[in-house]
Amino acid sequence: MKYAKDASLLVARIANPFLRSELDDQQLAADLLDIAVDIAAKNRILPLFYWRCKGLSIRLPQKAERLMEENLRRQIEQQRQIAFVAELGNKMKIEFFFFKTFRPFTYVPDDIDIVLREPAELRMLTRALIENGYRLLKIGTPEVTMRKIVDDTRIDLDIHTTLSVGHLRLMGNSRVWDSVTSKRLEDGYSVRILNRQCEAIITAGYALLKDFTVTIPVLYLATDVLLNQDIARLESMAEADGLNVPLQILLSTAKSINQILWPEVQQADISSNWFIKKIIDADLRSGLSIPYAFPGFAVAYAYLAKARSELDRHNIGVLGQLIRQPSSKGIGILADYLRLLKEK
Repeated sequence: MKYAKDASLLVARIANPFLRSELDDQQLAADLLDIAVDIAAKNRILPLFYWRCKGLSIRLPQKAERLMEENLRRQIEQQRQIAFVAELGNKMKIEFFFFKTFRPFTYVPDDIDIVLREPAELRMLTRALIENGYRLLKIGTPEVTMRKIVDDTRIDLDIHTTLSVGHLRLMGNSRVWDSVTSKRLEDGYSVRILNRQCEAIITAGYALLKDFTVTIPVLYLATDVLLNQDIARLESMAEADGLNVPLQILLSTAKSINQILWPEVQQADISSNWFIKKIIDADLRSGLSIPYAFPGFAVAYAYLAKARSELDRHNIGVLGQLIRQPSSKGIGILADYLRLLKEK
């Protein structure tokens, strides 16, 4: 699509809540801004983009107003449902926390994600939700998706029994629950969420082992880490679950992207595999686009590091988890990489 690449980079620059860009409205074509609005909405950061454009006196197309109204309705209803589901869990004495739902910036997720402490309580919770207007939409691996329509606003709730990518568990339950904290909603209600450190590690795991890309929201989350968090402590936490390599690759990639878009900004130093960093830097220099797709070698390396870490702790169950991965592109990439090594 014409302008799509430029529009995506424009959104990434303008909407960044941690790094500012100054742009001249005269440089921005109407078609470019039209596509940029769609990209911001698709990436769940339209409010960030919209208000920053207002601050820069950038004139957005009329549809931006309509989409902002839809976003506001969605935000309000999501907050209501988050509070409702949390209260329902409290009444039933079912423990869970929210993840991938809240960010350290304005974010309107596609769905609400929760993780149960006791997987055996999944059926009990789903029945209670059905009684309160939700319907079962999908049974995945290993999560259940439920949906509720409120005044034409779709609310999807993903209920997970573990923090995992497919069947591959990302983090041990005890360490996960040690990282749970609370967040106060706008109405004063308090809900359980992962702390910022654990959320960043899990995001890195998903980026390298499931999605294989750096999206705009993931870039922003990584930027927050680079500018505002203790990297050494974060790496130590990630290493306990074999996620240090995905974390390093994500942060190193985000740093390289930021150096292209904001060359004057100082960011934290990241320890990472020299060879992979060289490949990614060369890839970025040949032409930056966001979302940025990780090279297959980086994905394979992240899977190998995770598997090796689990095996070093005598967790042979990871082999079964890898084998059971459902239609996993990551496993396909890993298999291709191992085949190449064998042929050398």
